[in-house]
Order: sequence, then C-alpha cells, then structure tokens
Amino acid sequence: MKEIVKEYGGGLFELAIDEGLEETLLAETRVLRGILEPAYLRLLTTPGIPKSERVGLVEEALDGRVHPYLVNFVRIMVERGSAYELPDCFDEYERRYFQHRGIIRAKAESAVPLTDGQREKLTARLEARTGKKIELTCVVTPDLLGGIRLSFDNRLLDDTARAKLKTIANSLAGAVL
Repeated sequence: MKEIVKEYGGGLFELAIDEGLEETLLAETRVLRGILEPAYLRLLTTPGIPKSERVGLVEEALDGRVHPYLVNFVRIMVERGSAYELPDCFDEYERRYFQHRGIIRAKAESAVPLTDGQREKLTARLEARTGKKIELTCVVTPDLLGGIRLSFDNRLLDDTARAKLKTIANSLAGAVL
C-alpha cells in the first residue's frame, strides 16, 4: 500500500475519531467512492485544466452535500495531484474503521441468493466463531453449482459443489486402477 494512502486515509480516520464523526464519514466515503469514477478522476488530474478550476469542480459538486471535512480532504488531494488515490484512501479509512470497531468483513458466495434467514444464521455463526461483529456481503456466483464459499479474516472455507467435485476428480486422478 502506498504511503500516501496510509497517511491520508489514516489521517482522515484520526480526524473522524477526534470529532466523533467515524460513522458519518464512513457513509459519505462509501457514497463518494461510487461517484469518483475513473473518468471523473481523470478530469480532476488533467494538467490542461487549471488547478483552481479542478478544485472549483470539487467544491461545486460536494459543498453542502458531504461533511466539510470530506470536501476539504478531496480538495487537498486534488490540489496535490493525488485525486487517483482517493478511492484507496477511502478504503484505508474503512479498513481502520473496521479494525477500530472490531468488525470483520466476510464474503459469502453461493450459486443462488441466500434468504434473509440464511444470511442472519450465517452472520450469527461467524460472529460466534470469531467473537467479532461481522459485516457480511453476499454474492451470487452461479458456476459454484451449489453450497457456499466463505472468505473472512484471511481465510477461505469452500463448501461448494464445485470444490467437492474437484476433490473427487483429484482423488480419482491419483488412483491406480
């Protein structure tokens, strides 16, 4: 990870802690991450556009819509020619937020959408197993055929039909007839 991302994203998080704005800025950085598409970031870093105009675009787009600290943060990144680093800075902010709150992100992949009951049960089991709060993201991946693949806390648990078939195929390939 680039030092600028750690420094700036971490600095934004520390400011949020000091001001009691962790959740507010987390929500707003998530919204901004969706807005800051590559084309917009290119615009904010185009040398042919005077820096004052680029900063003006940021202030016009964000002023009154997000917290002033976040407007200033984006403005500073644009002024320093580091607008492309904004999504990574927001990721660093989120990483520190989760670490501070003792939250683990988990991803569940399944061939079909999980029901609300299944999501709740899975979240509860993961929280019991880890002793931490879980933020679960569910993704439908039809080629898994069935079952579920979980990734959390640098672990991968693969209980999918595809993984089981692969295990069977590997054991048959190694068998001597």
